[in-house]
Amino acid sequence: MPPGETRIFENPEYLETNPYQFFEELFGGVPEKKAVGIKRPAYLAKPECPQRIRKHIPHAKLVAILRNPVERAVSAYFHYMKCGFIPIRSLEEGMTKLIRGDYRRSYPKSPEIIGYGQYHRHLARYLTSFDRDQMLILFFESLRANPLESIKKVYRFLGVDDGYAPQSLRLMELRNPGVYSLTRLRLITLGNPFLYSYAQDKTKRFRQSKLFARAVNKAVTWIDERLVSPLSNKSNPGLSSSLERCLYKLYEEDIQRLEDLLGTNLANWKLQSTLAGQSLESRN
Repeated sequence: MPPGETRIFENPEYLETNPYQFFEELFGGVPEKKAVGIKRPAYLAKPECPQRIRKHIPHAKLVAILRNPVERAVSAYFHYMKCGFIPIRSLEEGMTKLIRGDYRRSYPKSPEIIGYGQYHRHLARYLTSFDRDQMLILFFESLRANPLESIKKVYRFLGVDDGYAPQSLRLMELRNPGVYSLTRLRLITLGNPFLYSYAQDKTKRFRQSKLFARAVNKAVTWIDERLVSPLSNKSNPGLSSSLERCLYKLYEEDIQRLEDLLGTNLANWKLQSTLAGQSLESRN
């Protein structure tokens, strides 16, 4: 798999690129392998992607990792602030605005924060283009609890040797730490205009390779890591019970349909069991 994410099947990349030529160049120098692949989490929710993937790679094997949609939305909220796609606001204030649709006009990428977690809707769209046995659905909770077993499932699904245990699995928890401090986010986003160019509608950003941009990135990173981060709260601030309840209600119907589609019990993703678990923890 090439490093980074491959956006070839999304707009506008797909409309501006010859996919056949792109993949020939991407994998042209790769020795004979049993399996090659690309990664791009956004493909799951992009409505234009399933038919395009089917057109160019009809026998593709697709792997999706699903996370509790409320937890995913909170994580995405902070990530989108860091990327400059939504303004920096407290979780309570900003998520409330998202639910109300206040950001939709000024920040057109903002609906993805909640919408990307509607997994049934997205998977059902894929199942109109691919057979069910071409798709492997994993859950983030299982991946975090037993990463080796999850990766073995992927190997078996791809038809490759499942006896290999990547050393990188030990580093999983360290690879993508979130930034939950608003102070740190304000500092980090100061560098965004120098590091990235943004699409006119602010839905995409592109890294700039200029020497000045790299210098700015180093300076911001040094200040953040040495001065700001040690003094900042690194934990997720969490949702109020009322806002959490509202988010779980938003996903309730989609989760029920996902259970029926996959034949999987997703009780731990539901409002009643989640809040009951929190109440038990508070009593203990």
